[in-house]
Amino acid sequence: MEKSIDLILEFGEALHIYGATSYNLEQALQNISKKLGLVGEFFSTPTLLISSFTDENDSKTYVKRVYPSDIDLRKLTYLDELGDHIIDGEMGIEEAYIRLKKIRNLKQHFPTYIEILAYGLIGICVSIFFNASNTELIASGFVGLVVGFITVTLGRINRIQNITEFLSSFIATVLSVLMAQYFDNFNFNLVILPSLIVLVPGLTLTISITELATYNLASGTARLMQAILVFFKLAFGVVLALQLLNFLNIDLSFIPSQIEIPLPLKAISLTFAAFAFSILFKIPLKFYPWILVSSGIGFFTTYFASQSFGVNIGTFLAGFAVCLLANGFARWQKRPTLLLELPGLITIVPGSIGFKGLQFFFEKNTLAGIDSIFDMFLIAIALVSGFLLANILLASNRSL
Repeated sequence: MEKSIDLILEFGEALHIYGATSYNLEQALQNISKKLGLVGEFFSTPTLLISSFTDENDSKTYVKRVYPSDIDLRKLTYLDELGDHIIDGEMGIEEAYIRLKKIRNLKQHFPTYIEILAYGLIGICVSIFFNASNTELIASGFVGLVVGFITVTLGRINRIQNITEFLSSFIATVLSVLMAQYFDNFNFNLVILPSLIVLVPGLTLTISITELATYNLASGTARLMQAILVFFKLAFGVVLALQLLNFLNIDLSFIPSQIEIPLPLKAISLTFAAFAFSILFKIPLKFYPWILVSSGIGFFTTYFASQSFGVNIGTFLAGFAVCLLANGFARWQKRPTLLLELPGLITIVPGSIGFKGLQFFFEKNTLAGIDSIFDMFLIAIALVSGFLLANILLASNRSL
């Protein structure tokens, strides 16, 4: 019993660290425990994992303080495969434990400089979606690289990692406004948000709503507060930088963009954005064609459906389509649904709306702020509703 429990505890910790949601994690551990002849109960929050095991003679409860890391879909995929081997009886406890250790000790999938370059590439691609000019596009890429350096490199320093979002948004805003002083018709707002978009917690917000909808109330509430705190860090960094620059008599005026970038060019930028997010999510590149399909379905469903039915219904249909594809892929390839769900979600989550809403609050534009925050939650709920409906019509039959 002790060896089985040790395996399950370390398996659960690994799932938690590499980005599994609470409902996926708890279900996976339930399935493995049942196969190993244990009666297990599991409770997960973003920073805590409680496991309880009972048999005819004894009952034991384990509490583990867990520190989440970046999402690592490569390791989650290997863990999902390992879980299948255990459940199917193809691997004994000792062998499974050795394999689990090897997965956890895998080296970083991409070098640090590649991850930093991915931030810059995403900045360029997102600025295209926002109809930025060529100058603003290049600036978004440069500021994105700076944000990537702060996040990937400085973010690993214990004393700095808790203020990474604030520091990134402050420096990104200062750089964007200073560049606006040297270029004509330069809208620094079209540089700030694209360069920070990776840090905007729209994905965390959507996952939290999903957890609340599936009655994982403690985890959903904790994750929701985490998303709100990150929103505040980012917005406060931007507002503080703008106030400082205003105090220094730096010109903060800008001309709204009049450019409309053609849809085919946006589609091309989507292919590069999907590639960059694959790097940040550490997805094996052999899945890139599927990642591209998922991202494309999410973006184009939202784009075309919103024109006919409005943003909320468009987002609902996009979430439904992405989840349906992810579930079908999971059943066919026996891989985690998260492989396609997360890249598909990232193009439609409402994080940028919430980010702008908090900026309105800091600028004392309360009505605009309330309107933006309300829209953000409506879109998140529409997205989650599409996911839940897709799960009813086509279950993935997977734990992850």
